[in-house]
Amino acid sequence: MLRKINFRTVAAAPLMAAALLVSQSPLALADMTPVAIGGDLFLSGDAPEVAAERDVFAVGLSTALSGSVDEDAHAVGFSVEVDANTDGDLYAAGGSVSVRGAVGSDLNVTGGTIRTHGSSRTGGNARISGGSVSIEGPIDGALIASGGEIYLNAPIGGDARLSGARIRFGSEASVAGRLTYSTGEPIDIPESVADPSRVTFEKMAFSDAFGSDENGWDWPRGPDMEIGAGAVFGALAATIGSFLLVGAIFLAFAPALVSRMRKGVLARPGKTALAGLIGLSILIGCIPILAMTLVGIPLVPIAILATVIVWYLGYVLGA
Repeated sequence: MLRKINFRTVAAAPLMAAALLVSQSPLALADMTPVAIGGDLFLSGDAPEVAAERDVFAVGLSTALSGSVDEDAHAVGFSVEVDANTDGDLYAAGGSVSVRGAVGSDLNVTGGTIRTHGSSRTGGNARISGGSVSIEGPIDGALIASGGEIYLNAPIGGDARLSGARIRFGSEASVAGRLTYSTGEPIDIPESVADPSRVTFEKMAFSDAFGSDENGWDWPRGPDMEIGAGAVFGALAATIGSFLLVGAIFLAFAPALVSRMRKGVLARPGKTALAGLIGLSILIGCIPILAMTLVGIPLVPIAILATVIVWYLGYVLGA
């Protein structure tokens, strides 16, 4: 999963992937002039204020998005700040995510520390998953949020489902629809948040998320089999062959692009190696984290695919 063949190069593939993610691609992690393609806007880092007629894609170690977006906005980085008003959906992911701009449709956020400010009004539904989640921006639709700690201090126009080790409510919190919450033990829900008749408690335990024998669940198991040396070498040969094939395709159809990205890596080997290692580690780490959250499960295949793509592209640059 995760050509002459150099196993040291294969092992360094995560580091070489940084060249794609850090230096030369349209979605680079360094600041660059915004690039418009087909009406969509691609930018990185702390870009100037934008006025996008279609979608915006922003990525960087530190990503700040301001201005206006007529359709959907996508922002990814270690630190993400979204001040732009988005008419469509907003997708944001990062170690720290802060949303101040209004969202015309749905809000989708995942990260370590997440905060939506009072100025961030969401016109549709909100799906939020993180370690520490603070929701202070009004949501006209429904809310589903999961995290280690959840703080709700905003009105919710529809139903709300909250899952966390600790859930707190501020003075501005209210839920117009049904409120379903999951914690280790029941908590007191102020009547100002929701009428008791509209509140449902579902006990949450770690074993409930992953299943256990005491619940009477039988996990599916594959047939017992012995893996011989031939199978191991066959898998190794198939992996090396796939690297060769992908490398040949890129070198044949995009030699100039590969050469340009490779020069960027050689110019800043330390920085790109570190960023590549961190980036791939985050991608791999996202897979079990997303699987542990209800809202993140649909993103698991995307995280796996992104990991494989970055690994292969890293090899192409290091070959």
